[in-house]
Amino acid sequence: MSNPNFIIRAECPACASENLRTIYQSPFDEPPIRDYLEEFYSPQGGVEFEFLQGAIYCLYKCDVCGLHFQKEIPDNNLME
Repeated sequence: MSNPNFIIRAECPACASENLRTIYQSPFDEPPIRDYLEEFYSPQGGVEFEFLQGAIYCLYKCDVCGLHFQKEIPDNNLME
């Protein structure tokens, strides 16, 4: 299930390789990612988790250049 507020990267943003390996993944709105977001952003007003439903925090590693990056990133609307 995807989230329309996120952009899904299918290639490495540094070298454009599609040879990627998943290092870690967890839904944004479930522990432990949810716990981290609540703790980090609570001083700034908290997190509206309804905008994160269906999105996955997925850490990729590019097997070509070695870059670590998130597969799903917030779109411009969500970043605002």
